Amino acid sequence: MLTRDVEHMLEAINRELPSADEADGLVLKGGYCKLKSRATFEDAMVRARYALEDIRYTGHAFSRLFDQGIETVYNRRTYVVEHLDEAIARGEIRAYAQSIVRVLTGMICEVEVLARWESEEYGFLRPDEFVPELERRQLIHKLDAEVVRLACKQWSEASKRGINVPFGINLSRLDFELCDMFEVVTNAMLKYNVPVDQVHIEITESALAHSSSKLNEGISKFRKAGFKLYLDDFGSGYSSLQVLEGTSFDVVKLDMSLLREVEENERARVIVADAISMVKRLNLQTLCEGVETYDQYLFLQAVGCEKAQGYYFGKPMRHEEIMAHLDQTASRHETAEMQRYYDSLGKVNLIDGTRTSIYGVEAAHFQGTQPFAIIEIRGQSFKFLSANTAFYRFAQKYGCSRLEDFSHLISRSAPAIRNKILYVASKTQSKRTAQQIDFVIEGSFYTVGLTFVEDSDGKEAYLVEILSVTKYSQFNNFRLLEQSMSFLYTIFKRIDLLDVTDQTWRNIYLNVPRYNALRAGATPQDEIDAFCDTFIHPDDQARFLRFYDLDTVGDRIRQSSTTHVADVFFALSENRYEEQLFMIIPAHMDGHTQYLSCMRDLDLEGLERQRESVAGHLSDDVLLSGILDITERYVFWKDSKLRFLGANSRFLEYYGLSSVEAILGKTDEDLGWTHNPHFAKDEQRVLRGEKVLGATGRTVRADGQMRSISISKMPLWSEGEVIGLVGFMVDTGPYAEHV
Repeated sequence: MLTRDVEHMLEAINRELPSADEADGLVLKGGYCKLKSRATFEDAMVRARYALEDIRYTGHAFSRLFDQGIETVYNRRTYVVEHLDEAIARGEIRAYAQSIVRVLTGMICEVEVLARWESEEYGFLRPDEFVPELERRQLIHKLDAEVVRLACKQWSEASKRGINVPFGINLSRLDFELCDMFEVVTNAMLKYNVPVDQVHIEITESALAHSSSKLNEGISKFRKAGFKLYLDDFGSGYSSLQVLEGTSFDVVKLDMSLLREVEENERARVIVADAISMVKRLNLQTLCEGVETYDQYLFLQAVGCEKAQGYYFGKPMRHEEIMAHLDQTASRHETAEMQRYYDSLGKVNLIDGTRTSIYGVEAAHFQGTQPFAIIEIRGQSFKFLSANTAFYRFAQKYGCSRLEDFSHLISRSAPAIRNKILYVASKTQSKRTAQQIDFVIEGSFYTVGLTFVEDSDGKEAYLVEILSVTKYSQFNNFRLLEQSMSFLYTIFKRIDLLDVTDQTWRNIYLNVPRYNALRAGATPQDEIDAFCDTFIHPDDQARFLRFYDLDTVGDRIRQSSTTHVADVFFALSENRYEEQLFMIIPAHMDGHTQYLSCMRDLDLEGLERQRESVAGHLSDDVLLSGILDITERYVFWKDSKLRFLGANSRFLEYYGLSSVEAILGKTDEDLGWTHNPHFAKDEQRVLRGEKVLGATGRTVRADGQMRSISISKMPLWSEGEVIGLVGFMVDTGPYAEHV
């Protein structure tokens, strides 16, 4: 029969099949070859099958002749089968390695070991030229056993050079059918002293689609022995969801085919983002293969993918090349502690913020507008590590296209927000419960939620969620907030907005006519000077002017552990001087440097009246109205024998005390707080009626860190007699020993 006759016959048969033109219709295809004089029938059938395989999944081709092109492939595959043992003996089988990086940091966290064949006869053979054929001929276990041996040997060599990077090995479904692959792996590890935490096992999704009892038993052995299991090629065309449901894995590797279209195709971006979100909800890690461009890398950052691999970071390399690469990048290798820390951060779902939720607002999805980010705090500094697309859009509103720029903007230009974040983060970390803060940027009102995620080596990570209260003003909570604000105004006697940029000031609120502005149209400094001359006691005037020095107030707020500065001065009220609390709060709007100046009663007479009502004993209730104004400071009070009578919650949190009972009735000496012997002399002065302001010293915080502090103390009077003192402590930073 002639070649043309075969083609015509198959075409005629397919024309008679009613569904041949349909996507899932019945089609007859055939492969054939020309018989050679010395060829056996078996050889002819093998050649015909190779020809058929070439068109099995191609369009409308119904026939294929085994020609010279296919014969080349056939010869190479025959060579693979017949020369595998020889190739292993000659060292032609090589273990290449490709680095895997942490998307969050760009650091190398592991490598994947890949089989390569460098043949003397054919040169470099691609994996798709020998792996499928070895699987077809049930020889794949020999190849994989050799790669396992080489991988363990190369890890041992690297470890002796101080390089300890975990590696992954790929196993075929047939490995478990043809040998005891668990024993093969563990014997190689034992021979080369490779710890189990340095090896992970990769099983392809397609293998699980044809799983057997031996495969399941083998996976179970690796799991029980402490190996991490990776599901490879997820999304490559098999029953992915069923695989995730039925088998226990640690990491899901997204197939590279999912990433190819994300730069141009919106649907592809949604699919990848939702796949990552789904995997995270199953408490699994995510790794994306095939990353080739910076834009793909940025996309994976935005959707919270944890690890990535591809030519953008480095191609698969021979052992000598990967060793040189790892030597050059030694400073960018993850340690075991870093791996633990970042693995924990990776469980946060930046797409929908599943680690936190602000009451009353549902978490947004990938296409929504809810900004989520991870922030890392070390001491008094912080930086944003990663964020979703909505957070990037939020940062871009303020001229920041990168997270580093947004971190710097807040640190430099919004110290009040920075200090609030640091303070609330400390409360979040100590209480292990989500906390919220409010702030205003350029006239927009935001609520920020912080949830503690993980800590390591002096740094802590938090999930940050931003809600624009202005945008969601239709919520009942916001309307209630607006109504409540009108009552909060009544706490103050006077509020002014001081604009340093254009040298103007404006009175915002006035509750006591005698404190009316004296020089309308004057500069902020003119009004400060006039108020000082008119209302502040002569003994306090110099200190008042230093407090309102607008050239230094910004630095003082940045150095403060709170979001403002506050102090108490004697101010004229009717015909006598009374202690008044003054606060300066930064209020940056429209690009201007501005401050809110607030004034209100300290009400010590009220404290004395309450004291009399409880039979001469100081109590928490007696002092409550006096400390509400400054709850962001560390406040305490003592009796005339310098025994603690109470403290606010922030003071207790600072020293890691669960309740006030831990200090009641005790002195500094009883508590072991003896770092500052001069404080005892200061307190004796206070009991004689003096005020001590800004005394410096040191103390040990709950976390064991030595800190510099500044303390102001004032006497508490009753019927002309000092009955105790109240103190306000400020943490001014890490303590530095001066030689």
